[in-house]
Amino acid sequence: GYYQEILKNIAANGLSSRIHFVGHVPWHEMPRKYSSAVCTLIPTVDCEGTSLSALESMACGTPVIATNVGGLKDLPCVHCPSDAEAIKNALLKVLGEREAYAVEQEKIVRQTFNQENWGAAWKRVLAKLSL
Repeated sequence: GYYQEILKNIAANGLSSRIHFVGHVPWHEMPRKYSSAVCTLIPTVDCEGTSLSALESMACGTPVIATNVGGLKDLPCVHCPSDAEAIKNALLKVLGEREAYAVEQEKIVRQTFNQENWGAAWKRVLAKLSL
């Protein structure tokens, strides 16, 4: 199927040692997995809300590249259109200054998207709904 086609394409381009599909990862191992990545790519094509994967990755110090779709636009990722050339250019940009992007994104995520701020936001939403 589609997954096998992707694996063939990766192998044909000599990328098997650089692209890894990890499958299910237990919750307690997630920070280590995110931290071991060079970057995280969220190539959403159609629609997406706030990406927990993007937030978790940035909180672990791994820079995130995301397409300009839905809630991804509200995150401090490096944004790009959802075409292959734009994604390639964004990858090259981030890889050239990986540490700077990692530090800045992690700082913003930890200051803005933390449990305290999300809890306060949910309380405001619930208060409005109970009017």
